[in-house]
Amino acid sequence: MVQPDNPVLGKWQPETLPRILDNFHTLAEEKKGQDLIIWPESAIPAMRHEVQNFLEQMDNQAREHNTALIAGMPEYNFNDQRYFNSVVALGAASGGYQKRRLVPFGEYVPVEQWLRGIIGFFDLPMSAFSAGEDQQGLITVGAYKIATAICYEIAYARPLARDAGKADILLTVSNDTWFGDSFGPHQHLQIARIRALENQKPLLRATNDGITAFISAKGDIEKQLSRFAPGVLDGEVMPRSGLTPYTQWADAPVLALCVAIALLVGLRSRRGADFAGS
Repeated sequence: MVQPDNPVLGKWQPETLPRILDNFHTLAEEKKGQDLIIWPESAIPAMRHEVQNFLEQMDNQAREHNTALIAGMPEYNFNDQRYFNSVVALGAASGGYQKRRLVPFGEYVPVEQWLRGIIGFFDLPMSAFSAGEDQQGLITVGAYKIATAICYEIAYARPLARDAGKADILLTVSNDTWFGDSFGPHQHLQIARIRALENQKPLLRATNDGITAFISAKGDIEKQLSRFAPGVLDGEVMPRSGLTPYTQWADAPVLALCVAIALLVGLRSRRGADFAGS
């Protein structure tokens, strides 16, 4: 997993794109032959169609060495003229993913027709995304399937649990650079650990400037990179199949228990009122 540590705003300047692409190309050359290489959310600061030649080169190189390459980048759908925050699969990997749960104001502007353009805050880079389809196929690497969550989607337990039931590995890519030197990225990592634990599947977390980590099916951090430094995290992951109670039923048992307790309390209160009235 590559942690490039590119500046959150500076990387979107056109003059920085060649350097970023060269860096990823060099790292891919150094790691050729790996089973899987992962680049984080919006690793490529350009629309997918704008770097198609580069992606074709990476795809051919990865296929030559039987390497799966998963990369985060925005893409534009020319058919319905919408932007998506996406993960793209290249080389020995197939499929892709478009983010379903978007961050208000960061990735889309609520009531955009009134707020867009009022102040600069509402015109942040990449703040006009559309949500991906609720039902999407999983990314495939050989015989294994990967369930994906982008950035703070990892905080939504039920959508990931639905995908995790069909997956062998969980993946989350993120760009926590916006949070600076705060507790946000650390909290984000803890949330990812919970998702791994409740689904009992290993989770790979690739980020722009930390905290990139291998997380076991028990939610333990096996390896991680420090924040605010570029690096590559190498490791092994053991795919797992099967369902946990949470993967299968999500919050339904807890909700059913809450309803049962509420009915019981209501019934006892009514009996108490009837007894007092008599």
